[in-house]
Order: sequence, then structure tokens, then C-alpha cells
Amino acid sequence: MKEARAWPYLRAADKRIKSSGWMIKLGDKERELGETLKDWDPSTNLMLKRPLRIDVPAIYEDCRLPPEARVRLLVSWHCDGTTLRGVGDRIDLSPHDKQSFTLGMQINAQQISSSLKLQTTLVLANELPPRPIVAFRPGTTLWEDKHELLLEGEGSRFPMHVTSFKEAHLPTKAAWTLEWDLEDLELPVLGSLQLLLNEDHPKIKQLISVPDEPTSHLMMALIQFDVARQMIRTSLENSDFVMAYDEGNYWPKGSVGATVHALMKTFSRDSAASLRQMMRHEPTRFETALQHHIGILREV
Repeated sequence: MKEARAWPYLRAADKRIKSSGWMIKLGDKERELGETLKDWDPSTNLMLKRPLRIDVPAIYEDCRLPPEARVRLLVSWHCDGTTLRGVGDRIDLSPHDKQSFTLGMQINAQQISSSLKLQTTLVLANELPPRPIVAFRPGTTLWEDKHELLLEGEGSRFPMHVTSFKEAHLPTKAAWTLEWDLEDLELPVLGSLQLLLNEDHPKIKQLISVPDEPTSHLMMALIQFDVARQMIRTSLENSDFVMAYDEGNYWPKGSVGATVHALMKTFSRDSAASLRQMMRHEPTRFETALQHHIGILREV
């Protein structure tokens, strides 16, 4: 049920912008995106499109915008689980446009988990002389449409939480830390494992504010690699894990053990016992192999 809201300025009627919905590209095929993306692979970026048919003259009439007003259409995303957000394509519209457009958006899989909020927004792009009930500030929303998407997959990422390390009494120059139960690998990932990002760290501030910048992609790649490295190394020191892994036993779906098991399969086909031997006696070779197989900078 939509929430009724009274706006202090005129907005465009919903019928002025029509769309069949979001589209997702999977391989060489495209299909309409529903409310749930099943079997999502967390290593795969999302390629999304939003086809739209827009009646701009009617929008100008609805909002009583003067001819010198400029309006901009854009698509964006926000992930509550990682607190990150980003923007896709944007286009400035002419007052005489009455045609179809397609806006695209690529979302880095390293920056999302659990669910996504996709938004299509029409905003005022320039400042206008103030008038009663007419939008005049740049960035004012004239029309918007939201779509919530639930991500489901074997390796759905665990939650990230932004916090002040100073207030949490953690080393203040650290950028992130992984909190998890090292003993009970049957615990669910979503309830027992959490990545804390230090909001006081300048690089984390940049990551949160501009996640689409190249340096932010680099930061996420480093974080992802470090988390995988910690989980693999810690699990290899756990004799119960090594024995269960080599005997072909599996942990419950969605558990910490299942996540580490998947990481190990990506890392190597060798036995856990032999990998532990390499880690202890050939640490340089082990670390290099981790970089090779996990791909620390593969997509940066």
C-alpha cells in the first residue's frame, strides 16, 4: 500500500512516465526483474536496464515549469546491508521530448548483500526563481519510482556495519575488522558474522560517499580479499573443520562453515590438511596462491 503524502510543490502525475519494469541481463539474455533474484551468484555484477516512455510536455504542465527549466531522469541503487549506494545512467530531457528512453546501471557485486532498493527519479536540474507551489531548487524530486529486490544465493554476503572504531574502543587507524565466532561453523552467516567498517577512517568515508569511484572499487576488492583470507586461514587452524572438509562433510546451507567451504573450493582442490601444511611451512607460497585463486585485483 502506497503512503499518501502531501508535497509543498507540484509533481508529475504517475501516468506521465510509463515502464514495463526493470530488466536484468543474464548471460546473453534479458528478462524482467521480479521482487526476488533467486540463485544469485555474489561474484557476478548486476546488469540492469529501465526502459521508460516519457511525456515531458505533460510533466512541465503538471509541475507548471517554465520553458527554461531543465529536468533530469536518473536511476540509482541503495543497499541497507552494506550501507552503500550508487547512480547509473542519467539524462537531461528537453521540454519537447515525448519518446522512449532506456537507462542502464551496473552494480558491483562486492558492494551489495541481501536486498537492494532500485530507484528511478526525475529531478529539477537547475535553479529557478521562487514561485508558490512550484519546484525551484536543483535536485527537487518531481517524480520517483522505487523497486525492492531480494537477493537470494548460496553465498549471499554477510552484513556490513559502519561504526566509529573510537566509540567501539577498537584501534582507530584500522579501516575494517571482521567479527565472527571462530568455533561454531554451523551458525548462520547473517546472525554470527559481521564486517565492521570504521566510519572515522578517510578511505571508508570515501567508500561510503562515492562507491562508484575507482579508489572505492579498489578498497572493496582489498576488503573482500582480506575477509576471505581471514576466514580460510582461521578455518585451516580448526582441526574439526580440516577433518570434516577432507571427509566430504558439508555444513548447513547459509552457515559460516558452508561459506568457508565454498571459499576453499575456489582457492584450491587440494585437501585441507595439505593446505594447512603449506600455510604453516611455506607461508609465502600460501599467500601468493591465495592472491592467485581469489583474485585480489581481478575486477578493479
